Amino acid sequence: MGNLTAAETEYMIAHQSDNKGPQIIASNVICLTATIIAFVLRFVSRRLGHVKLGIEDWLIVIATVSAAHKSDISFGKVITVQGTHHQLRDSVIGSSPLRVRKA
Repeated sequence: MGNLTAAETEYMIAHQSDNKGPQIIASNVICLTATIIAFVLRFVSRRLGHVKLGIEDWLIVIATVSAAHKSDISFGKVITVQGTHHQLRDSVIGSSPLRVRKA
């Protein structure tokens, strides 16, 4: 990460309560919901049309699982205080999120 300049530190101290966590969660929920809806509708339409599954369908399964995994990682990052001014936290009190005290 490197050392923060005085101006960067002052800005982060003034904006300690900034948190992008809710926006990260909302964007992941919206995108994952759209992905799952498209996934389900594709396989329902294949079934109703009596169309055999092709290689592209199996690739879509892999892509959907990958998207769900990516969202799971993003949710985990929000839980562990990512999306906040973690550079400030790291430089002032150390990198352990267990040592962060809430005011």
